[in-house]
Amino acid sequence: MRSPLVASITILFLHSCLHAQSSQPLGNGVILRNPTPAQEQAPPSLTARNAYGSIQAAINAQPIGPTLVYLSCGTYSENIVIASSDVRILGAERGCVQLQPANPNLPVVTIDATNTNTTGIRFDEVSDLTLSCPTGVSCSDGLKIMGRTDINQPNDFHKFSRIGVYGAFQNGINLAGRTIWTEFDNAEVGLARGNGINIVSNATTNELTFRNVRSARNYGYGIYVNNTQPDLANGILFDKVNAEYNGLNASLKNCAGIYLTGVAQANITNSYFEGNCQGNTTGTPSAEVRLTGTYNQSVNITNSVFNLQYTEGGIYNDSTLTTGTYEGNKFDTSSGELSGSNDFTIYVATSHPMSSIVIGENFNSSPTIVPDISAITHVRMLSPFGMDYTAVTSVPGNAIDVSRTGGLILYSGPYTINNFVNGKTGQIIYVTAFNLSGHVLTNGAGGNGEIVFPDGLNRTLNAGESLLLYYDGSHWRPIESAITTQARYITTFTTTAAPSDQATVSGLTTGAHCGAYASNAVAAAMTGVYIVANNGSVTLNHSPMAGGTFNVFCSSN
Repeated sequence: MRSPLVASITILFLHSCLHAQSSQPLGNGVILRNPTPAQEQAPPSLTARNAYGSIQAAINAQPIGPTLVYLSCGTYSENIVIASSDVRILGAERGCVQLQPANPNLPVVTIDATNTNTTGIRFDEVSDLTLSCPTGVSCSDGLKIMGRTDINQPNDFHKFSRIGVYGAFQNGINLAGRTIWTEFDNAEVGLARGNGINIVSNATTNELTFRNVRSARNYGYGIYVNNTQPDLANGILFDKVNAEYNGLNASLKNCAGIYLTGVAQANITNSYFEGNCQGNTTGTPSAEVRLTGTYNQSVNITNSVFNLQYTEGGIYNDSTLTTGTYEGNKFDTSSGELSGSNDFTIYVATSHPMSSIVIGENFNSSPTIVPDISAITHVRMLSPFGMDYTAVTSVPGNAIDVSRTGGLILYSGPYTINNFVNGKTGQIIYVTAFNLSGHVLTNGAGGNGEIVFPDGLNRTLNAGESLLLYYDGSHWRPIESAITTQARYITTFTTTAAPSDQATVSGLTTGAHCGAYASNAVAAAMTGVYIVANNGSVTLNHSPMAGGTFNVFCSSN
């Protein structure tokens, strides 16, 4: 019988054979208790006595109690199953310890609680090594967590750090059963045939942490989460996650860097997304982050960078019941990005009465918001367009391009605006006048992107006034406004030496009420100023003096 001291922790040291590529014993190792650095670095001839022939044998030698299996640099060919608690596999360094599957039809490492009933397993750890699928081979999963989902079977508190998972695995990392309080830190997954990280379960997958994790160049999704149990997935944290150039399978439906459904609470923060779903046109528009399905509640996306490279959008959310906050994000776009009708930075289309998305300040965002059949958007802007406005200093052709903005500040002018061009269905824009009154927004000027007001009348936007418009796919329609309540027609006079001047104002009638307002010192000094409305024109009467400038406002009859 072992003494309590020996049984408390056994450390198993294996030294690999560099050329081992089969399930045969890979070399000699020796059981070392609390190895010193000198023992860990000793040459094989000094550590070969009484060795375990494989990693699995080393794990099985200590069925109960903490077990540390230390792997020196080299390549190991095994399919490892951890079916007990407190097992730690520690490599010398991620770049020099390679684990490959002896049988490519099985995962390289499996954390398996299946045979533990309701006792389950806890506190297993894999760190400082790389799982690799050999070139030219199609492999099962790299790392898999599994167990029974029909009973309450713990498979919790596991940790994976400083690991790489590379090659043609079905999934790089696959969480297929229950797991709670499990952490991935400083991990990289790439080149999987399926998803980089796959979390598909009808059991509890709560309090999962992914920190300093990169998932790149996988043929499926970078990270895929689909929980189907009644309580959904809770407490998932993606912190400093990097998802790049995933979705290499061009026919992947509803492609995304990160895909979430069946989630009750998650946070994506301090993360980076770039170039996912290059060339993918299958299903709905591709996105860096996609929230879809019935539930995505309390999913918050904050302080992250979306570097849009091709035709992928940023955040896409068409979940039925969804809540969350999107703020502090930065959307960078490459040349030509956001030029198509389906491209977007933030897209929200939800329909459940309890849905509520809060959009705060984001840089270079132009939210596309699609109301439900009752014309309710379920979106609240905390600081709409606060960081993605465009300063307008000219309006060539009476049209403004709004493809890359959500806010327009009109400087100088006044301008006549007939169309807002290159809008996207569901887009909202905010228009305000900064330092000059008299900007005219023309009703029904014709062409795509025309503005349509319910009463069929033009609007005048004066300094400090604003208007919020929604694009329905062909017309811009007002949502709310803080502008002069009565529609007015406008023109600007520069007086001649004659006692009156006349200007054409389309649509004006003799029943209009007009006023003239001096806008320079010459006009302010003039006397006898009054104005007469005619059918289609307006006459300004004044003392015979040239060079006076007047802005004329006329209310409709």
